[in-house]
Amino acid sequence: MPITINFGQKNVSYPRVLSTIYRYSSLDEVYTIGLSGNVQKTFNTRKMIEDAWTYLGTNCAKNGGCNAYFTNLSKKTPLAGILTTVDFTVHRLSPKPGHTEEDLPYANSAGRDFALSLHAFVDSASIEALAATMLHEIAHFAGATTDARGADALQAENALIPCGLKRFFNRDATG
Repeated sequence: MPITINFGQKNVSYPRVLSTIYRYSSLDEVYTIGLSGNVQKTFNTRKMIEDAWTYLGTNCAKNGGCNAYFTNLSKKTPLAGILTTVDFTVHRLSPKPGHTEEDLPYANSAGRDFALSLHAFVDSASIEALAATMLHEIAHFAGATTDARGADALQAENALIPCGLKRFFNRDATG
């Protein structure tokens, strides 16, 4: 199914997330971010998200090991099935007052909604890196735990390994 990107359309609803640090908001299609040393980076969020979504569908969802991993999560649905039957909405993960972008994780998921911080775009050296972040969030939808301290704290991040994105595995991406 196509993915919806929240650019402030009237028909998009915002999930309520229990965080004192961040909230879900709408994305701008293009951002120019100032980096250290007077360097600027401009990126198109629509293109990056759509390209990462395409990567997931054409690479990860056609991988037998990846589909088997997702089938073992609590929703018991292969990634290929999730990508073709579930409508996801992507939002921006924005800091709440008193916090900055540096306080935010790369992403957060809330059911069929997930939000990406600007760092997820800026730090993604490739579309595959953004796809890895999105795959992690989709694994939460599929049933991977969000408990950062539990025995299965790496369950969503572990999805990257059988899905061909092992090089982006981050041992600190728990919950």
